[in-house]
Amino acid sequence: MSEEQDRLVRLAFSTAQWTEGILDSLPQPTVEGFMEGDPWLFLFRASLSRQAGALRVSGLAFAELGSAHLLAGLARKSFEEFVWLKYLHTLPVDRRRKVTHAFAAFELGTLAVGQMQTFGARYMRKIGFEKKFVDHLHESAKVARDELAAEAVSLGWPQGEDGKFSPPSISTLVSKVGLQSEYQDIYGASSRSVHFSVSDSLRRASISDVGVTIFDQSLSTFEQNCFTIDRQVSLISKLVLWVHSAVEEVELPTKERPIAEGQMYYNPGKATYLNVWDFAHLEP
Repeated sequence: MSEEQDRLVRLAFSTAQWTEGILDSLPQPTVEGFMEGDPWLFLFRASLSRQAGALRVSGLAFAELGSAHLLAGLARKSFEEFVWLKYLHTLPVDRRRKVTHAFAAFELGTLAVGQMQTFGARYMRKIGFEKKFVDHLHESAKVARDELAAEAVSLGWPQGEDGKFSPPSISTLVSKVGLQSEYQDIYGASSRSVHFSVSDSLRRASISDVGVTIFDQSLSTFEQNCFTIDRQVSLISKLVLWVHSAVEEVELPTKERPIAEGQMYYNPGKATYLNVWDFAHLEP
């Protein structure tokens, strides 16, 4: 492994550890906090946890297989989490609680019904989903859908087909939270990794007088792997920096204000994608 490759792998793992240090400083989530308090805090913690794990997977994929480019979709998910967290935080607490709970019921009910249709009632019962319970989730999803349809009108979300509720697309929300340039970057560069692409598939083919040869080996480059890890580090850094500066409900550990002796902390002046290669401050 070259020095550049080693630095990229260490960047992924050290940023994951840095993120996990921040997670350790946050209050443990509770059912009461999600249902009666501010569910935004629960979503923020869940996003940090997922992104830390995704960075470790990306680092491992690059170190062992040189194939982190296959995980470019992880950067897209990180971006969507950032967009939604910023957007939900623009809503009053009562309203974002209502929207979050409605989305949870809507998605859970839709998923349960889809699984019932795919696998059948017998299988669902074996894994603990009795038909009565699935029916209950379905009815809850209908109520949540109507609630979200009403919210969509007042929040200015585009209406779905035939007036039915359809979740707002990320392209609809980015302008509301000022992340248009990041949207163009992440979605433009990752689109071929999450959608079928004829041109991308044909990069594995060589045509000559003899015939067509399909390459089995990876055609990824260091730059493609770099995109996957670099953008995940960029997004998690920007998310934390934004929370530090704009979200009063969350107190993060800093060098000047550690929460505990030896606590992992971040430095808002350095933990930024703009100097992603200067990552000595992230190393354990």
